Amino acid sequence: MFPGAFGQTLNCHPNLNGVLGDGIYGCRWITNLVSENNATPHFLPRSNVTFKSKGALGWYDMLYSLWEYPQEWLEEYYMRSISETVNSMVKCRFGAPLRKKLDSRKETETRL
Repeated sequence: MFPGAFGQTLNCHPNLNGVLGDGIYGCRWITNLVSENNATPHFLPRSNVTFKSKGALGWYDMLYSLWEYPQEWLEEYYMRSISETVNSMVKCRFGAPLRKKLDSRKETETRL
């Protein structure tokens, strides 16, 4: 799923500089895919990660940049937080579509 979405993003933005993501994207193959396409990955690593790249050089580069320059790395990463805040504000302002199918459950969701 990620390779397809990332490929579409590259088609729309061929000069992509960096990619931001939370811990779910913090795995070796994703960071390697991003770095192979000349973009800098900024994925929050999990607490038990190691520098062992296991062939994924993008993994090592991302962790090393976090270790060497933590303040700059986190400034870039927290741009993701700003983006999530904007998405949340838009959803609060304009609402989200109801997800339930049954009428009684739609009514409950509306009240909640």
